[in-house]
Amino acid sequence: MMKVPHCLLRRIVRACAFSAACLAIFLLAYDRFTAWYLFKPNVILITSDSLRPDHLGCYGYMRATSPDIDRIASEGVIFTNTVTPGSWTMPSIPSLMTSTHPRVHRVMLVDRKLPARLPLLAEVVRDAGFTTAAFVNHLWLGTTGPGVARGFDTFDNSYALNRAQVAHHEGDSLLTDDLINWLDRNGGKRVFVWAHYMNPHYPYTPPPPQRDLFDDDGLYETGRQAPVS
Repeated sequence: MMKVPHCLLRRIVRACAFSAACLAIFLLAYDRFTAWYLFKPNVILITSDSLRPDHLGCYGYMRATSPDIDRIASEGVIFTNTVTPGSWTMPSIPSLMTSTHPRVHRVMLVDRKLPARLPLLAEVVRDAGFTTAAFVNHLWLGTTGPGVARGFDTFDNSYALNRAQVAHHEGDSLLTDDLINWLDRNGGKRVFVWAHYMNPHYPYTPPPPQRDLFDDDGLYETGRQAPVS
């Protein structure tokens, strides 16, 4: 029987171990990819105008301003280091939908349009087999806006169009009702839904239950006066 040198034997063992590890990683990745491809999860993207993270409980705020958001955050992942490419709606939402910097998509002002060459998130997921819908309570993000409606099978911006008759919080409530009804009607489909809310945005006119919620918690002073000059 031929004897195999120890140095060669060690190389063979190491090569087999490396190959086994690579195979295990490949099978794990293939399994994860196959599971995602066959059972694509539904995706709901929720955005909100003027919502400060430092006033949410999940980011350490002392008031109970966001119990539902805090509950969702406790069951998921919280990102503590995020940066927006713009300080207001027009540059930031197009960046979110195109994964590009405002210098690329050029939507800096209300009258700017997204270039047709840039694919949008909704177009990508629709091409992947998802049914897409958007419910947007923002006048400037409508079908006549920068073009973020492209790729959505359903796009409802009626809440913002009726702003003269409907306050922020009323429009957001109607939006949520329509979103839930749409999900019920499309329960057997793979869906991507975008909901954009305006409640935290000026003018600050919360409904009565929230309007006086924190008046007596010791952090809010009534009747306080400050000199003008």
